[in-house]
Formats: sequence, C-alpha cells, structure tokens
Amino acid sequence: MLNEDRFIFETYHWKNELEARIYDYREKLSTIWTIYTTKSEPLNTLLDTKENWLYDKGRNSKKSTYQSYLKEVEDSFKDIIERYRVYQTIPMRL
Repeated sequence: MLNEDRFIFETYHWKNELEARIYDYREKLSTIWTIYTTKSEPLNTLLDTKENWLYDKGRNSKKSTYQSYLKEVEDSFKDIIERYRVYQTIPMRL
C-alpha cells in the first residue's frame, strides 16, 4: 500500500511540475523573455497544446508521460533560458 501511495504521489508531483512550468514559461515568455526570442508564437502554441492535453487526455496519464512532456517543454525553452542567464550576468562581468 505504501508503494502504491508513493507512486500516486510521484505521479501527481510530475503532473503539477508540468502544469507549473507551463504557466511559468508562458508568463515569462510574455514579459521578461520577450527580447530573447523571435519565435514566441510556436512556443506559445507548444504551451497551449501541452496545457490542453494536460486537462483533457492527460488527466490520468502515467508519471513517465508527464516527465517526457516536461522535458520536451524545458528543452524547447533551453536556448531562451540560457540567453537570459548570460545577458543577466553581463553587468557583473564588466
């Protein structure tokens, strides 16, 4: 029973991580990351697609599916996040 409870908890954890990342990235994409990308439309579409899936077919998915989608979202934003990080540290380098 304990293993089953832990498995359920971990599954909900990854589902919540995916949901939180979608909301976080969407907000940042429309505010602080706007100057670091020229391809915000496809990224917004990706976030919308994942969010729609999450509340429809993804409602009772497996933990591995949530992890896979989270990795896909994070990988899509990796360049923007790195660009943002680099530009934020430039004043400290000078």
